Amino acid sequence: MAQLPPKGESLSAYMAEQLWRRDVRAFTCAIVKHWHWWTCTTVGSGIAGFVQRGVPVIPSWILWLFAVSGILVAAFLAYRDQVRKAESITTENQQLHNELNYIKQQSATVSDLRTKIAEVENKVDRRGVAQSDEHLSLPIPVTGRSDAELALNQYKRNQMAYCLDSLRRRREDIQLMGLAVYESKLHGKPDEESENLIAGAAESVRLAFGDADAAVFRNDAGFPKLESNYQQIITRLERYEIKLREKIENFRP
Repeated sequence: MAQLPPKGESLSAYMAEQLWRRDVRAFTCAIVKHWHWWTCTTVGSGIAGFVQRGVPVIPSWILWLFAVSGILVAAFLAYRDQVRKAESITTENQQLHNELNYIKQQSATVSDLRTKIAEVENKVDRRGVAQSDEHLSLPIPVTGRSDAELALNQYKRNQMAYCLDSLRRRREDIQLMGLAVYESKLHGKPDEESENLIAGAAESVRLAFGDADAAVFRNDAGFPKLESNYQQIITRLERYEIKLREKIENFRP
């Protein structure tokens, strides 16, 4: 339970004092830890050297030299530890920031895709209404697909091709990373970047073929199960590339 500040003392001043005391305690513990290691190492080796030379008493100024130099070394090692922790946190925050930006970008892409599809479909509907009105006055009916319909179908096919290329580039990037680098970047977390690309590919299939085909495309029941997450994600991306390539080949605008 958090302690309340004494009467007459402001909360901000009390918190500042508590943080200052905490920092002093942490710094002191780090100094003592490194100083103890330095003293045991140097004094132990020094005593062994003097004993081998037959010196009965070690001069006090040498012991003081070891102690003072140990404080300086301990302060440097404590500073080094804090710098490394700060660099590690900064790197991790940057990776999380990059992942967040990528997810936002993918979400914006899917949202923009849906908006464009809706606009083109509205144009198709309006063109169909206009052609229906024309049929009432023309003796020969107008046949064939409108330019808007052809443009819509070509746009759907291009989106699937874009998703296919994204899956391929992601798989090649993972293979270039290698097992060690790939797992170090994930820190034990799921590969959200690859999963977002797979979800985007399924969305492009849904827009082109419908919900049923998208559900079949997203199903990975027939994929082999591997022990290594590294090999598993590469295999999944390859299988989705094959399935998406088949969808593109079977799509008839």
